[in-house]
Amino acid sequence: EENVCISKEVFVALCETFVNDFGLQVPQRPHGLAVEESVATFIHMLKGKQNREIQERFQHSGETVSRHVHNVLTSMKQFTVVHCRPIYNQHRIHLYVRSKYKYLPFKVLLKNIIDI
Repeated sequence: EENVCISKEVFVALCETFVNDFGLQVPQRPHGLAVEESVATFIHMLKGKQNREIQERFQHSGETVSRHVHNVLTSMKQFTVVHCRPIYNQHRIHLYVRSKYKYLPFKVLLKNIIDI
């Protein structure tokens, strides 16, 4: 719970939503990650952890971490299209807030990283 900053119930529901509604698939391999571990690595990446830190924490290679973060990001992009409202009337947002990167809504941040 404290590692991903959300309650266990919300985390499980998020994982189930990604799998059932947004096509998150985790390959079934003996050394592969479970869906929950994939989502947890993604959340750690969102928290600003470096790939190397995540490798150490979850005991997986950098390539494995990157692949699973990418898979969750793909589902997250679809999730945001459905669940995040577009920004209307951005001119009504205070200039100070608009000028600070950390205050931008998540969907805008994703759009800056990858075209939705």
